[in-house]
Amino acid sequence: NSSYSKDDVLKASDVAKGFSAYAIDYMPEAGVNPFLRQFAEGNQGEIWKAESESNFVQIFQSVASKMQYYYILSYLFPTTGSLSVAPSSLTIDEVENFDASQPAGALLVSRIDSTSLALKPVVDTVYGIARWKATLANNNGTLVEQAGEGEPGAEIIIPLKTEDLGRLATGGDIRATMEVQDRKEQTITLSSAQSVKIDRTRTSGSLTIDPASLTIEEIKTIDSSPMLGYIYFAEGSSEIPAYYVRLAGANEAAVFDEQRFRHALEKHRQVLNIIGKRLASRPEATITIVGCNSDTGVEKNKKKLSAARATEVRDYLQTVWNIAPERMRIEARNLPAKPSTRHIKEGQAENRRVEIQSNDMDILAPIRSTYFATKIDASALTLRPAVNAPYGVGRWRASAANSKETLGELVGEGAPPSEVSMSLKTDNLNEMAAAGDIKVRMTVEDRKKQELVMSPGPIKVNFIKTSQRLAEKQDFRVQEKYALILFDFDSDAISGGNQEIVNGIISRIKELPDARTEIVGHTDNIGKESYNIKLSERRAMAVYKLLTAAYGEDPSDRLRYRGVGPNEALYDNATPEARAFNRTVTITLEYVTNK
Repeated sequence: NSSYSKDDVLKASDVAKGFSAYAIDYMPEAGVNPFLRQFAEGNQGEIWKAESESNFVQIFQSVASKMQYYYILSYLFPTTGSLSVAPSSLTIDEVENFDASQPAGALLVSRIDSTSLALKPVVDTVYGIARWKATLANNNGTLVEQAGEGEPGAEIIIPLKTEDLGRLATGGDIRATMEVQDRKEQTITLSSAQSVKIDRTRTSGSLTIDPASLTIEEIKTIDSSPMLGYIYFAEGSSEIPAYYVRLAGANEAAVFDEQRFRHALEKHRQVLNIIGKRLASRPEATITIVGCNSDTGVEKNKKKLSAARATEVRDYLQTVWNIAPERMRIEARNLPAKPSTRHIKEGQAENRRVEIQSNDMDILAPIRSTYFATKIDASALTLRPAVNAPYGVGRWRASAANSKETLGELVGEGAPPSEVSMSLKTDNLNEMAAAGDIKVRMTVEDRKKQELVMSPGPIKVNFIKTSQRLAEKQDFRVQEKYALILFDFDSDAISGGNQEIVNGIISRIKELPDARTEIVGHTDNIGKESYNIKLSERRAMAVYKLLTAAYGEDPSDRLRYRGVGPNEALYDNATPEARAFNRTVTITLEYVTNK
């Protein structure tokens, strides 16, 4: 690095008197520098090769001690080094949750896959390191600094400030630098060859619900339930089961009112008392009590058991309702005249019964009652999620709840469908109306276990109180519900008693020109579903034909029918009486009135 050329040096040495040249080669090359060799050997001198700093000093001291004249040479070795940083990239995951009930609406949840960076400095210095300072920065400025005294470690862990990952995400890639000062106060700045790349992903979604509101309405209901004149017994027993309500005596019988009961099963529990009340009010009426058995297993050919069952029913009617024995004839047989299949336990249970028949049709006539029922305009919500999940969806769940309870839940694996139906719990609509609006929440978990929460605005629940409208003489809705006298097992034939019910319905339809009528055929759950659906359609069609034939004009806009088989079951099919009441056709008339 001299300002003089090699030729200048050689010329000066040629004219010098008594001059000797001694050279120490401390060049990075492996061999001795040719010029230095020429210069030293051409001037009565000598040359050495120094391979390290310590070797250089040792040679220098040895040579200098032999010189008559020499210079004290001071040489400052530069500090050098390099810096690497790991990992080479960071990923910031952002989940954009949405909850309409919160003031901010959207809530961004962020997380980073590593909360620190590892710096690995390599410093080459003769004098040792006095102090150092490491800096991480991006386009938004300095992110974090860390300093120390003395030698830095082989790996320096620098925590990142993760309180504001949004700012970190928008600042671009991270640059790492380290300022190093040696003990000779030489300062060098090391920079990582590569910046730390910042990747940013956002998981987001939206959820729409249909309908946006629900209406629960009190409806004045005129209910005509079929009379099932059967009492079912436990296997091998002649004791009337506790399921059937029995009164304590004449005092309770005197105030009994069949019209205060609602659905068919509730009325059937009172069947002995309803028949007793009707017999008491119709002294000319008689009944035949037919005891039956399943004619299989322990009941095989047990007519005495059948007779004992019939006797139990007769004794109750005589004791509590004071019905004269001569008005009640007892018969005993094995299987009923129209049995259910005895090859399965459900059919066997249905055959263990007492049948009550009468010469007076009013004894077994449908049971009428009037009450206020509640009805909801939709029993399910349609959820339409749209999810952007860069890592894919692992599972999801959705729920609908009011202030009292959870009304519906759905779960699934993988991405949720673009449209899914959630059935609501509607067994107690009065409680549902009182519990207020419904909040729907869907949580989607991606394959990195991040949760995206979507909760749109609440489903408003409106409650129309018909009892109040009635008091104020405003229009209100009325439904008249009829169920045909029960079909025999696996039959779509309409009996004579059902024909009278149908005739009454025809009269009501003509009296109510604005009423809409729905006919629905039902079955129990015994047998194949596909067969039962067709059977229920035949039952509904049979009623539809009777109504349309008598109607005299096209009723298509007011009269509709369908068969649902065992689906949309009226009752749970768990007991013989429930299955019997499911073998029916329901006819519902709906209209608006102010009376």
